[in-house]
Amino acid sequence: MDDEDLSRRAVIALLAVAGGATAINQLSSILDSRTDDAREVLPEKDPDKPHASEETATPEPKPGVHLEDHGGIADGETDDTEALMAALDEAAPDGTVRLPEGEILIGSGLADAILLVHRHRGVTIAGEGPDATRLKMAPGHNSVHRGIVITPSRRDDITGITIRDLMLDGQGLKQDYNIANGIEVQSANGNGYPVEIRNCVIYDWATNGLQLREPGTSIYDSSILLNGRKQEAETGRDGHGVATSIGNNPNGQTLIQRCLLQGNTGAGADNSGGNMVITGCVIDDCGYGVKQNDTTNKQIIENTRISNLRTEPGVYNIPPDRTGGDLVLNNVCIENATDPGLLFPAGGTITGDQILIKNTNTEASQPAAVVVTDEGRKFDVGELAVYETGTGSAMHLENCTGSIDRLVHDGPDDSLGQLSDVAVDTIANDDSMAVDVPRAIDVGASL
Repeated sequence: MDDEDLSRRAVIALLAVAGGATAINQLSSILDSRTDDAREVLPEKDPDKPHASEETATPEPKPGVHLEDHGGIADGETDDTEALMAALDEAAPDGTVRLPEGEILIGSGLADAILLVHRHRGVTIAGEGPDATRLKMAPGHNSVHRGIVITPSRRDDITGITIRDLMLDGQGLKQDYNIANGIEVQSANGNGYPVEIRNCVIYDWATNGLQLREPGTSIYDSSILLNGRKQEAETGRDGHGVATSIGNNPNGQTLIQRCLLQGNTGAGADNSGGNMVITGCVIDDCGYGVKQNDTTNKQIIENTRISNLRTEPGVYNIPPDRTGGDLVLNNVCIENATDPGLLFPAGGTITGDQILIKNTNTEASQPAAVVVTDEGRKFDVGELAVYETGTGSAMHLENCTGSIDRLVHDGPDDSLGQLSDVAVDTIANDDSMAVDVPRAIDVGASL
């Protein structure tokens, strides 16, 4: 992953992992080599604000239960699992546990480091920011392990868990086993359980950053980075940023909003069941963008960039499935992929507007940048543009119906490809379409 391609937020997150505060202090020298637009988003220093060393007043402690009150050390070497669980037990239900700046080691000798059950409903785990509070899994695990496990039970007025303002580091490359998830929400009755993740960095878990087996999780303003590397190194398989295993469940949804999903070896998001909404996000430098499955109900992607994919398509479903969930794309850019932008050898629908697919299918044996085959799909699309297709044609549709209002491509007339029974009102040949979607530097955790 080149420094030029990393967002500011991802750069600082990786520096924090590499060397804590010392590495973060080196950020300015690294940013000197970055592009101008990356530097311009850094906040100006306030000349009227005193340096931290000049502030003499002792700040009032934030309300809540503090890790230090239960013997937590946060030195990165002493295991603080027992202290953290004691703080959570005191805060429950409906209270806040405050984690200090520093490295908080958890999970030494434990498969599940932090286990949240019904008594912990309503609890918030809050750090001092993902560049300051690093919750890290002890290295050397030789079996399946998980960072934070949430076990839903009966619902009441204060049901739910919130995790915010911290980094959760799996130390995946320092583990002796290839299966581990950062945050896992276990299944309950399928009616949904509210879990909220805000301003977090979920980094380097052996398999998945988040594994969700129940609908109801919302992830805001977070960076989900470099997960699945241990799995890939040990087995050749991949891991995902966010993976749902909800089954054929139309209830509730998984929401991913204003997040950066970068460097994960598999999908940025793997929707294996239920409804998922990805909005205002960037999925970058992953194996592939979004994967749907036969248990996917609806996949919505809006105001999102999916870019620089290494092994699989932008959005697709696995070939054996006869159905692959309905797909909604609004104001989406899929660019720079070895495989097609869209690949669906399964039934369902594709709806939306302002869809730009650019420089895809650069290395694949697929026939086009947009491929829908086998059972086919019904289209209801406004404007779709396909530019700079690496190999093959722009479109390859089989057994498809429905309509596209405007289809734009930039190749020769004979490179448009086959449209099956999809009615297209206007076919244009130009390269003028653009969509306004975020860049990696615009989204993710605040660092």
